[in-house]
Amino acid sequence: MLVVRIPAELLNHLQSTVDGFFLSDDYWGWDAKQYHALVADAQQSLRRADMASRLADSAREHLPASYTLGRLYLRAARPNTKGQESVGWHREEFYGSPKGTLNFWAPVRGVTRENTIRYIPGSEHIPDDEIKLEQAPDAVVAKGSNGNEIGLLYAPKHIVGGVDFTKAQPLEVPRGSAAIFSGSVIHGAAVNRGPDIRFSVDFRVYPR
Repeated sequence: MLVVRIPAELLNHLQSTVDGFFLSDDYWGWDAKQYHALVADAQQSLRRADMASRLADSAREHLPASYTLGRLYLRAARPNTKGQESVGWHREEFYGSPKGTLNFWAPVRGVTRENTIRYIPGSEHIPDDEIKLEQAPDAVVAKGSNGNEIGLLYAPKHIVGGVDFTKAQPLEVPRGSAAIFSGSVIHGAAVNRGPDIRFSVDFRVYPR
């Protein structure tokens, strides 16, 4: 687990984009599909600004000598929202990423110790065949929908054995910084019980 600084101009761009799309409180009462469409629009604005490449370039010394980038995702979890508004416990290999994948994750606004993502220290060493999974379709997120476009899963895999969740720790990243960690680490978003929407961005780094 590595923490790196984000250049101030990139953090400012992330925050100003979020602020520009989430201007009012109206979206607090929106249904999931309507809200997902708003998040997808904000995410597309960040992708057009090539934020994944710019963030990766700022941390190039900590990345493999040769790599390709996955798409950037904007995570915008409303407080105390039922259903899938963030991704639960997983490792990237569950969804097709190769071994050696890195995660780049950066808090933007509203991230606290209580609602930041959680991870299981040392879980990158648990063999895949020791982790028991169950998979079921999501009630709201359909394949190809706006919810799916913002990184929510239309058929999430749930860990039902092989991982000791009592060892979970909060991933604490100071304001203006980002975390780079192995995609094999078991991690997932906590329920946002704070008063504000929790915003963060992330993308995968694939070694060539």
